[in-house]
Amino acid sequence: MNYYSRIIAFRKNRKGLYEVLLVKERVGGNVVLGFPGGTPEDTDATSLDTARRETFEETGLIFPKKPLMFFEAGKRDKLNHFYVFAEEAKLRIPILPTSDPKIKAVFWCRVVDIDLSKMKRSHRKALRKFLRKFLRKFKSPQV
Repeated sequence: MNYYSRIIAFRKNRKGLYEVLLVKERVGGNVVLGFPGGTPEDTDATSLDTARRETFEETGLIFPKKPLMFFEAGKRDKLNHFYVFAEEAKLRIPILPTSDPKIKAVFWCRVVDIDLSKMKRSHRKALRKFLRKFLRKFKSPQV
């Protein structure tokens, strides 16, 4: 079974609205939006190790060892493991340019401003799943 490990990071912006961390990457001939992450390497002991390493390579951000939540999405032959982390606005860490030629941009985006038509299908589903869990857990924050 193939799987991808990804991080969904969220934070509150200065106006108190929630944003998520996105990468804009080239997949085939298309430029799409998604969450940072990728496939395991021999040095990764766990799926979370993969998500943290790939996210660092793509964004320069380091996340704590323990996620707030975990869930899976996708098809059986192409499963995505999603780890959710909070990034506090006061701890803004600059997003570094990546050496990965597929990554065109890394940015924080308000959920309501995401162009879902440009988002990978499995990531769109994961975003919806995350928001359902998130809204329940945090009592309907402004997104």
